[in-house]
Amino acid sequence: MEYTTQDYLQAIEREQAKRATTYPKMIKKREKQGMPEDELSALKQEFKIQNICLHWIHTIIRHDMTIDPPNAQIYLNELIREYKMRIKVYPRLIYFKRMDATTAQNEIAVWKLPHQWWAKNHLGIDELTFSTSKKKK
Repeated sequence: MEYTTQDYLQAIEREQAKRATTYPKMIKKREKQGMPEDELSALKQEFKIQNICLHWIHTIIRHDMTIDPPNAQIYLNELIREYKMRIKVYPRLIYFKRMDATTAQNEIAVWKLPHQWWAKNHLGIDELTFSTSKKKK
């Protein structure tokens, strides 16, 4: 299936809407579990950075803006993180019947392409390859 920048924008908007409810719940859960304040603060900061990155990715795509390579790389890393997260989390959501397989496949497919598109359009990288498995230490 072919996806357009409009599809990318809609996927980002869906993610932003989901984060608006999910991230606060995740923070509250960690607080109840007794997460140390410094770790909780770091988690909040991480979520804030992820939200800012996704906001700017959306803005840059929507307005067809150019961006300097160092920032383009930061945003590319966020797009890759989002894609890898889906590959990791969606099978569990399907297993627990919180998401159907077709929706998961469509979401993974639409999130697979933005980082390839971003790499080509903002960093001049024609083919982007990476592993979706975690490195063993």
